[in-house]
Amino acid sequence: MHGINNAAQSTTKNAHLFSPKIAVTSGTAYTINSYLNIKQITSGVVGFYIDEYDANGNWISGQYKTDKNVVSADNISFQYLPSSANVKQASLQVIVVANSGLLAYIDDVQWLRPN
Repeated sequence: MHGINNAAQSTTKNAHLFSPKIAVTSGTAYTINSYLNIKQITSGVVGFYIDEYDANGNWISGQYKTDKNVVSADNISFQYLPSSANVKQASLQVIVVANSGLLAYIDDVQWLRPN
Protein backbone atom coordinates (compact mmCIF):
# COMPACT_ATOMS: atom_id res chain seq x y z
CA MET A 1 0.00 0.00 0.00
CA HIS A 2 1.36 3.40 -0.98
CA GLY A 3 -0.04 6.80 -0.15
CA ILE A 4 0.35 10.30 -1.51
CA ASN A 5 -1.00 13.55 -0.14
CA ASN A 6 -0.94 16.51 -2.46
CA ALA A 7 -2.81 19.63 -3.42
CA ALA A 8 -3.19 20.40 -7.10
CA GLN A 9 -3.88 23.82 -8.52
CA SER A 10 -4.30 24.25 -12.26
CA THR A 11 -1.86 26.14 -14.44
CA THR A 12 -1.54 26.84 -18.16
CA LYS A 13 -0.13 23.32 -18.68
CA ASN A 14 -1.48 19.91 -17.74
CA ALA A 15 -0.18 18.87 -14.32
CA HIS A 16 0.68 15.25 -13.51
CA LEU A 17 1.10 13.49 -10.18
CA PHE A 18 2.69 10.02 -10.19
CA SER A 19 2.57 7.46 -7.41
CA PRO A 20 5.58 5.21 -6.81
CA LYS A 21 5.74 2.15 -9.08
CA ILE A 22 4.56 -1.07 -7.48
CA ALA A 23 5.09 -4.68 -8.54
CA VAL A 24 2.02 -6.22 -10.18
CA THR A 25 1.14 -9.72 -11.37
CA SER A 26 -0.54 -10.49 -14.68
CA GLY A 27 -4.02 -11.90 -14.19
CA THR A 28 -4.42 -10.32 -10.75
CA ALA A 29 -7.05 -7.60 -10.32
CA TYR A 30 -6.15 -4.68 -8.06
CA THR A 31 -8.42 -2.12 -6.43
CA ILE A 32 -7.17 1.46 -6.23
CA ASN A 33 -8.81 3.70 -3.64
CA SER A 34 -8.26 7.36 -2.85
CA TYR A 35 -9.95 10.43 -1.46
CA LEU A 36 -10.44 13.43 -3.77
CA ASN A 37 -11.69 16.80 -2.55
CA ILE A 38 -12.33 19.25 -5.41
CA LYS A 39 -12.77 22.70 -3.89
CA GLN A 40 -13.15 24.56 -7.19
CA ILE A 41 -13.11 23.78 -10.91
CA THR A 42 -14.20 25.84 -13.92
CA SER A 43 -13.45 23.39 -16.75
CA GLY A 44 -11.68 20.13 -17.53
CA VAL A 45 -11.24 17.16 -15.21
CA VAL A 46 -9.08 15.44 -12.65
CA GLY A 47 -8.22 12.19 -14.45
CA PHE A 48 -6.96 8.88 -13.09
CA TYR A 49 -4.73 6.66 -15.24
CA ILE A 50 -2.59 3.60 -14.64
CA ASP A 51 0.83 3.59 -16.31
CA GLU A 52 2.27 0.14 -16.98
CA TYR A 53 5.98 -0.76 -17.06
CA ASP A 54 8.10 -3.81 -17.82
CA ALA A 55 10.55 -5.38 -15.34
CA ASN A 56 13.22 -2.80 -16.29
CA GLY A 57 10.92 0.16 -15.68
CA ASN A 58 10.25 0.92 -19.35
CA TRP A 59 6.78 2.33 -20.04
CA ILE A 60 4.57 -0.14 -21.94
CA SER A 61 1.10 1.38 -21.94
CA GLY A 62 -1.49 3.31 -20.00
CA GLN A 63 -5.07 2.70 -18.98
CA TYR A 64 -7.58 5.51 -18.49
CA LYS A 65 -9.72 4.70 -15.45
CA THR A 66 -12.00 7.54 -14.36
CA ASP A 67 -12.29 11.28 -13.88
CA LYS A 68 -14.13 13.88 -11.83
CA ASN A 69 -15.18 17.36 -12.91
CA VAL A 70 -17.47 18.73 -10.20
CA VAL A 71 -16.94 20.33 -6.80
CA SER A 72 -17.25 17.45 -4.35
CA ALA A 73 -15.41 15.41 -1.74
CA ASP A 74 -15.54 11.73 -2.68
CA ASN A 75 -13.84 8.42 -2.28
CA ILE A 76 -12.58 7.24 -5.66
CA SER A 77 -12.37 3.49 -6.29
CA PHE A 78 -11.66 1.52 -9.45
CA GLN A 79 -10.29 -1.81 -10.62
CA TYR A 80 -7.03 -2.37 -12.48
CA LEU A 81 -5.95 -5.52 -14.33
CA PRO A 82 -2.50 -5.58 -15.99
CA SER A 83 -2.92 -5.57 -19.78
CA SER A 84 -0.37 -8.33 -20.49
CA ALA A 85 2.17 -10.73 -18.95
CA ASN A 86 4.89 -8.20 -19.89
CA VAL A 87 3.56 -5.74 -17.31
CA LYS A 88 5.58 -6.12 -14.10
CA GLN A 89 5.11 -2.67 -12.48
CA ALA A 90 2.37 -0.06 -12.43
CA SER A 91 1.90 3.50 -11.22
CA LEU A 92 -1.13 5.70 -10.63
CA GLN A 93 -1.05 8.94 -12.62
CA VAL A 94 -3.40 11.75 -11.65
CA ILE A 95 -3.74 14.45 -14.30
CA VAL A 96 -5.16 17.94 -13.94
CA VAL A 97 -6.15 19.52 -17.24
CA ALA A 98 -4.63 22.94 -18.02
CA ASN A 99 -6.65 26.08 -17.32
CA SER A 100 -9.22 24.17 -15.31
CA GLY A 101 -9.38 26.66 -12.45
CA LEU A 102 -8.93 23.66 -10.18
CA LEU A 103 -8.13 23.58 -6.52
CA ALA A 104 -8.18 20.00 -5.24
CA TYR A 105 -6.69 17.69 -2.65
CA ILE A 106 -5.96 13.99 -3.07
CA ASP A 107 -5.13 11.80 -0.11
CA ASP A 108 -4.98 8.22 1.16
CA VAL A 109 -4.15 6.50 -2.13
CA GLN A 110 -4.20 2.72 -1.66
CA TRP A 111 -3.39 -0.21 -3.97
CA LEU A 112 -5.17 -3.32 -2.74
CA ARG A 113 -4.67 -6.81 -4.07
CA PRO A 114 -6.87 -9.79 -3.27
CA ASN A 115 -5.84 -11.98 -0.35
